[in-house]
Amino acid sequence: MRFDAMILHSCHIQKDGQAILFTAPSGTGKSTQGDLWRIYRGAEIINGDRTIIRKRNGTWYAYGAPFCGTSNIHLNRQAPIKAIVVLRQAPEDHVELICGHRAFSAIYSELTVNSWNDVFVRKALNWVTELSEEIKIYRFLCTKNPGAVDTLESVLYEGSALKSV
Repeated sequence: MRFDAMILHSCHIQKDGQAILFTAPSGTGKSTQGDLWRIYRGAEIINGDRTIIRKRNGTWYAYGAPFCGTSNIHLNRQAPIKAIVVLRQAPEDHVELICGHRAFSAIYSELTVNSWNDVFVRKALNWVTELSEEIKIYRFLCTKNPGAVDTLESVLYEGSALKSV
């Protein structure tokens, strides 16, 4: 926060010069989805567990963090954020655009915030509000099958119609 940055618990991949962040509680499948995109779409995994997020000159960027979780992947790269994808395991793949308090809650719950520091909490609340208004945030009910990539890609890159919730 002192450096105008946030840390999001997420698997950060880059595809076509843009960052896609998979976020969810541990064990939900962030690394699995990142690996599927690496294998089937040639995406590069930048960090398997943490992403630094900053807004620079009006654009939100994802940065590789110098630390990582069990993935042991932590590259020093940056890219503008295309989307944040909130994962939930499901028997079938389905994507929804989430907005407002749903988007805010999904992001804030996976953010690293020193809750004892009022200044940091206020900054985080303001930033997440702004981020959730400016970046597309999706809820992805997903499997760990290769078809999950097709389902999400059709929304992110082909503009398939979705319902907002």
